[in-house]
Amino acid sequence: MFIAPDLVNILLNICPHYAKFKDQKGRMLVQIDKAMYGLVQSARLWYNTITGVLERDGFVPNPMDPCVWNKMVNGNQTIIVIYVNDLAISSKSKDDVHAVMKLIQNEFVDVKVKETNEMSYLGMNSKLTKEGIEVDMVNYIEEILKEFDGVHEYTHPADDRLFVSGDTKGTSKDPKKFHRIVAKLLFLSKRGRPDIALPVHYLCTRVKNPSDLDDQKLARVIGFMKGTLKNVRKISSEPFDGVQAYIDAAHAAHED
Repeated sequence: MFIAPDLVNILLNICPHYAKFKDQKGRMLVQIDKAMYGLVQSARLWYNTITGVLERDGFVPNPMDPCVWNKMVNGNQTIIVIYVNDLAISSKSKDDVHAVMKLIQNEFVDVKVKETNEMSYLGMNSKLTKEGIEVDMVNYIEEILKEFDGVHEYTHPADDRLFVSGDTKGTSKDPKKFHRIVAKLLFLSKRGRPDIALPVHYLCTRVKNPSDLDDQKLARVIGFMKGTLKNVRKISSEPFDGVQAYIDAAHAAHED
């Protein structure tokens, strides 16, 4: 791989004799002895390493998802979900979970393990209850609210003007902020707050050239989030008794 010139300069300040390896453009070709975070092959090397450990212990990959590994122990199934460098381990038997935790600790000395019925990742706090799963993103929303002082609370995320572009000639006070907040709300709507999906999807169509009216619509969504801060998404553990289908109107792809 080619190292950026500024990184090479830092290296040369430490080891001046490496200067003879630079090319005419100040670049240097190096060979990596160990996987480094951010390199293209690192993720694959980590996956091969962790799955090799699991396979030797009797786990097999789920045929529907290679990031889910299963093992039957005395009639109980232990499930491991691999997400980047995190593992979520579940089983009816605590002993089986502890066995996997010990396995991982023996293989990777510096690994941190924690036994809990809650999981936190990317702003999502997931909690397993008797009724199902609760996804709490209160902290994520509070970080967004810090950028909006004095916003009014609303009981609905949009009014009947949502799809009206208006005749206003005013532009957004801060187009970059508008774009950034809408992107955060899009992530929020997909993970923990589907109740704001409709206005957020519309605002996604406005990020290239937002108006002052779009600022107002965004402020209303923020105000709704402020008024419903403690709401959590609940995913029931009850079996499905039918199939529900939804048709996407694709507003973000076709403005007309």
